[in-house]
Amino acid sequence: LDEIGDMPMSLQARLLRVLQERLVVPLGGGPGQKVDVRIVAATHRQLEQEVAAGRFRADLYYRLCHYPLTLPPLRERGDVAQIAANLLLQHGSAGRGITLSPALADFIRRYPWPGNLRQLDNLLRTLLALADDGTVLTPAHLPASLRSQEDSPRHTANTLHSLLQQHGGNASAAARALGISRSTFYRRLRETGPA
Repeated sequence: LDEIGDMPMSLQARLLRVLQERLVVPLGGGPGQKVDVRIVAATHRQLEQEVAAGRFRADLYYRLCHYPLTLPPLRERGDVAQIAANLLLQHGSAGRGITLSPALADFIRRYPWPGNLRQLDNLLRTLLALADDGTVLTPAHLPASLRSQEDSPRHTANTLHSLLQQHGGNASAAARALGISRSTFYRRLRETGPA
């Protein structure tokens, strides 16, 4: 279940009943159907805080939250350009001879990806759909909205300073998140100026 933390309280009660009784009643009525399910749920909310604030049922929380995992944002998962290259391969780029240029790989490393992996994956799928076989994808293939952000020194400065802040001022960790060396990170900070 995606975004379980956004589920209204009335639906939370129904889900809890399904988990307790292992019975689902069809929408139009009729006899219930027995189910044997395991629930995997995702949320961007801090469910402990939602429970404390009365916006999420504690009994449902304890039913669902027996083994929580935290997935880091895309920008903290290492070399984002390598992740992009792997996604392209999964979507058949090798068979069509489509690759990333170094300039586009650099953009992918620097961009903050607020939409996370889904945003990157959807962008790459679109680029593949629009590209001819044998294309080397460059920043020119990006939609205008992303190209304008790439050209903005202010955007780059905000990204660098944001990453530095996220990593508690540790430039080495911020550089690793971008997939660049610490010296390159410092050089870009100097070139772009204050955020």
